[in-house]
Amino acid sequence: MKDRQFIANKAKALNIPVVSINYPLSYAYEIGTDNASAIHTLMDYLTNEKNVQSTVFICGRKNSEEAKERKNAYLFYCQNHHINNLGCYGKSWDSDDGERTAEEFIHSIRPLPDCFICANDNNARAFINVLKRHGIRVPEDVFVTGFDNQELAYAYSPRITTINRNYFQIGYDAVQSLYQLTQNEKLHVKVTCRFELIKEESTGETNQERLQLFSERFLHINQELHNFIGSIPILDLHYLHAIH
Repeated sequence: MKDRQFIANKAKALNIPVVSINYPLSYAYEIGTDNASAIHTLMDYLTNEKNVQSTVFICGRKNSEEAKERKNAYLFYCQNHHINNLGCYGKSWDSDDGERTAEEFIHSIRPLPDCFICANDNNARAFINVLKRHGIRVPEDVFVTGFDNQELAYAYSPRITTINRNYFQIGYDAVQSLYQLTQNEKLHVKVTCRFELIKEESTGETNQERLQLFSERFLHINQELHNFIGSIPILDLHYLHAIH
């Protein structure tokens, strides 16, 4: 955070426009996801479609502005929609912290919520790993959700309900915004990009489109690996000719 803000300060002093992706900074235009809207969309789905009435929130890194936005949006939603919030836990994006938090929660003998809402996919996967080890089934006994739509969200079993952020679009919007600023066009302080709720197995859904996507990606990787292994003898011959 200090390094980013230091750069923004220097740019401001030189009258150079700054665009920050998914991170609020003074003297910078922020381009990225509306985390509050994304969390509210997820919560609407859980409460209205899945009848979730009690939840636990697994936080991200304490000094991350995005993590704070997601947690605050969750707490606001619970308060205003009478959802039984059984607590907020965790302090990192990392799966190791997710596993520690999950073990601590289970050994505390607290009642299981209807859903563990994790601030990112790493924590969601870690939580499911620990739940499995303790014989707790997802989604039969409890739901788990993530955020970010990383590849692990659909490569994992069960595939994880998550929020998809179009990073390609975010990058495009960031460059476009920077260009507009160089042309002295006015922009909003924050430009929000589209997101999508991905409903998956970890909340009891069957998403055939995502299953097909995983199959295609697996086959593609397998084919590329096969091609690479097949090219090794040719590379060896070229190397031998080169040294001679």
